[in-house]
Amino acid sequence: MTDGWVFLSVTVLIAVGVFLNGVRFSRMRKNPFVGRSLFGQPIQGTELSIHHIRWIGKIQMIFAPVFLLFAAAMTFGFFGPVEGITIIKFN
Repeated sequence: MTDGWVFLSVTVLIAVGVFLNGVRFSRMRKNPFVGRSLFGQPIQGTELSIHHIRWIGKIQMIFAPVFLLFAAAMTFGFFGPVEGITIIKFN
């Protein structure tokens, strides 16, 4: 069984990371994947326009807080008991 505070802490770290990555992508001026390779293979995404890369960043910035709210609601028991997570209660 996982403690609710641990689950919520990890969720906060993930949401902040995704949000900051979205800020990074939404401010890009050129495609960072063009001309790069990983293990000798070209990276997928080199054909994306800067408009699409910025759009991906904006989507990440929108859904990171939504993910955090959903996980917090689940952790505090708004959806009922969740198997494997101890619900956080303020007594």
